[in-house]
Amino acid sequence: MIQSALAVFLGGGLGSLSRFLVGKIFEDNTSWFFFGTFSSNMLSSFILGYLVTLAASKSISEEWQLLLMVGFCGGFSTFSTFSLENYNLIQSGNTSGALIYTALSLLLGVLCIYLGIRIGNS
Repeated sequence: MIQSALAVFLGGGLGSLSRFLVGKIFEDNTSWFFFGTFSSNMLSSFILGYLVTLAASKSISEEWQLLLMVGFCGGFSTFSTFSLENYNLIQSGNTSGALIYTALSLLLGVLCIYLGIRIGNS
């Protein structure tokens, strides 16, 4: 149990640090589309999709699944930040920006999961 908790802890820290760095790369790019959050969510969706195939084929151990899937992808993905950003867009009167941001994030997130699974199965 302690080893599993440490794997999630370590992965979460690495995912959160990665999220922070991606956010810095895209900082101040635009005022209506959050490329840092968007990129983190898309990359995390892709990585998680790929890891699902590895886990299904028993190609990675349970500890690595916890570290990468639960920890890293959980720390790297930023759905709560995404939700707050949409709320702020709506509050500022930019409903169309919020709708575009939400639609692209959801549609491309599902596509990235699909692509990760396809590549993982190839």
